[in-house]
Amino acid sequence: MTLKLSTLVCRLLGAGLLAGGLAQAQTTAPFNALPGRPSSMGWQVCHALKNDPTKQLACFQQWADSQSSVGAPTATTAPANPATGQPETQVLLLPALNTDAPDGKPLGCKNNNYSELSKFWELQRGTDCDTFAIRGYRPLSLAAIASDSVNGQPSSSAAGHTALTTTSYNRTEGKIQLSVRTKIAKGLLKNGPHDDDDHDSLWFGYTQQSYWQIFTAPISRPFRNTDHEPELIYIYPHQIPLAGGWNYRLSGLGLVHQSNGQSLPLSRSWNRVYLMGAAEKYWARTPA
Repeated sequence: MTLKLSTLVCRLLGAGLLAGGLAQAQTTAPFNALPGRPSSMGWQVCHALKNDPTKQLACFQQWADSQSSVGAPTATTAPANPATGQPETQVLLLPALNTDAPDGKPLGCKNNNYSELSKFWELQRGTDCDTFAIRGYRPLSLAAIASDSVNGQPSSSAAGHTALTTTSYNRTEGKIQLSVRTKIAKGLLKNGPHDDDDHDSLWFGYTQQSYWQIFTAPISRPFRNTDHEPELIYIYPHQIPLAGGWNYRLSGLGLVHQSNGQSLPLSRSWNRVYLMGAAEKYWARTPA
């Protein structure tokens, strides 16, 4: 009886280990689907589970385990110490690091090894923060301003553009400016695989200026005027040495539409095209 019971227990343990091995193989299968690329789609699969944090965490843990099992560091042992006969401390060889973050964006974004001008317009691959991310553009401001007079009845020589009544505006008011931009394309005409390679880019910018009659309670503190200014900017980088240690870094072309977004007779708008260029100079820092 004892022998039969032991045999039964061994069989049950063997079945459990086999089932566990199959379950583990099934769990890690999604991360080992491609020969030679065991984790090519690992984190993307886990990212798709964002609606279930528990499953997503477990998925990322499995992906991390598969990464460590595939690209685990290798160790080499130095020759034995002649004095003690024992091997020296092991040397740990780490695998090569990825150049991209898990979200796919380059790790060089906002790299302080580059100039402020290069980082602002992302002129080089090493400063690229990818497309469709929101950046600052012109200064953001919130201020109280005062003037000698405020036009309470705007007029124009164009037909239908003269206000019919006068509004009693206060000469002191608030001014708000918001301004953002985003890169919508990169590497159109100029690009390269190295971090120091220049990349051209196409940007969309938006700036809004509002004049707020915050101190004019009798007329319910209205926004006297709000100007909307969308624009397209194309940036082409250069590396042109100039006299005095200066370096001509970029040329730009901009298309701008500016409007107050109102209907007649208060409607005002205009379009313009502009060219721009920028140069920079490096000064050697004096040791402290």
